[in-house]
Amino acid sequence: MSKNVIIKHFTIVISVTIIIVALWTFIIVPEYEQLPPNFTLNMEYEGKDQIVNNVNGELSEPYVLKDILSQKAISVNDNILTISSTVTGMRADTGEIVFQDNQKYDVDRITLMHSDKPNKRFGFLPGVKKQDYDFLHPLIFDNSVLVFQGTDKINDLEVYKFSVKSLEHDVSSAFPSFSSHTIWADTYATLWIEPITGDMLRFEKSWDNYLVEEGLHKNTIEKGWKHTTAFTESILTQNAKTKIVNLNFSKVIMPVFLASISLGLGSVLILWFRLTTIRKKNDQLSLLGNLTARIAHDLKNPLSVIKSDLAMMSLQEKENPDEKMEQRIKRLQRTVNRMEHQIAGVMDFVRKKPLTFGRFSSRELIETALESITIPENIKILTPAHDVVIIGDLIQLGVVLSNIITNSIQAIGTSGEISILMEDNPDYVIISIIDSGPGIPEKDLPKIFDLLFTTKQTGTGLGLFSCKTIIENHGGSISVKNNPATFTILLPKKQTKTN
Repeated sequence: MSKNVIIKHFTIVISVTIIIVALWTFIIVPEYEQLPPNFTLNMEYEGKDQIVNNVNGELSEPYVLKDILSQKAISVNDNILTISSTVTGMRADTGEIVFQDNQKYDVDRITLMHSDKPNKRFGFLPGVKKQDYDFLHPLIFDNSVLVFQGTDKINDLEVYKFSVKSLEHDVSSAFPSFSSHTIWADTYATLWIEPITGDMLRFEKSWDNYLVEEGLHKNTIEKGWKHTTAFTESILTQNAKTKIVNLNFSKVIMPVFLASISLGLGSVLILWFRLTTIRKKNDQLSLLGNLTARIAHDLKNPLSVIKSDLAMMSLQEKENPDEKMEQRIKRLQRTVNRMEHQIAGVMDFVRKKPLTFGRFSSRELIETALESITIPENIKILTPAHDVVIIGDLIQLGVVLSNIITNSIQAIGTSGEISILMEDNPDYVIISIIDSGPGIPEKDLPKIFDLLFTTKQTGTGLGLFSCKTIIENHGGSISVKNNPATFTILLPKKQTKTN
């Protein structure tokens, strides 16, 4: 499996992992954070209250007040939840209802904002900030601003403290016994909000409800205060702690777990696929090697006989010149030479030679490569003026260079030039072979180093594959690009034999 294929597979695995984590983070987790269609909430408060018997009467003696907030979703329309909310205040001693306020709110269950008042918040989402908030809640009655006051502690949980006041709010409907009169309320409230979950853990409120006639304060109708009961506060605190654990699991632990599983399984699949590919490839190469070695050996002997006979025929032709016979002999000799070259290439491929590392100069490598090549007169070989020290197997690297230069000569055709460049980097020696030929078809570039791939009628498809194998056995890499056609070899300066 090539490096590019491995990178492609890992890119796919990473992309799938990102998609899985994104789906969990942005679709599944928010589903748990929004208000459920069957939303209900009940909270108890206790305090002291005083109230008049008639609008002009005196306030009663303080009595214990029990308040209950009951909220329930009564309908759902897309993401809009209609919530019925009732705040009921009653005397603890007699059970008499002294105050009741019924309201309905249309709330976006995802953002917890009022749908008819987009800038007003009904509740807090996880991640409360130290800032003021526009708020409209049944416990407050009015469009009010929650002012951030600082931090506090409740049962080992850090909470944010907000204060709010509402002045001259009409609460006449909450006093049916005084229905013919206008009653306003001035209220002051404090809320303790757990910032991670957005849950309210504690609530305190004081109020002064008074009769208004012609815009003037005439008489106090009710006066008192209340706060969450100890039982309610303990339940709310425990719920908040549980939600913090769940939020940590869903927002931190679960994404890490999903990413680890996805990357782990993906890596295992890539490794399994790579090992399977290598095993199949090795089996194919072993079978191909045995078969080609036998065929090459069987062809070599008769080819030697033919070559010897052609040499004898050539000598005889020189003694008795015959132009047509000379052309036939030369044509046969070219054919035999081509077959010898192909057989030699096959034998080089099937013979696995161990690397023999040594230090040598780039000039020595180039000379070794050019020794086995017949260079046409119309093609120039440009070599670097400076010398570079290379660590590797001189013979096998010479085969690589020779193979690439031979391909370049065949690609150039009539005339041109081949440039050999050497670059000495801290970690690598970079060898570039550039030719003035037409280049390699773009569709063939990805397959140029594949086994048995060739663009030549007389090619074996083994040459460049063998080059790639030799370079990789040195711990290096080989690549090719066009404009102009350039083969680039990276050889590490340290001995990193991998075969």
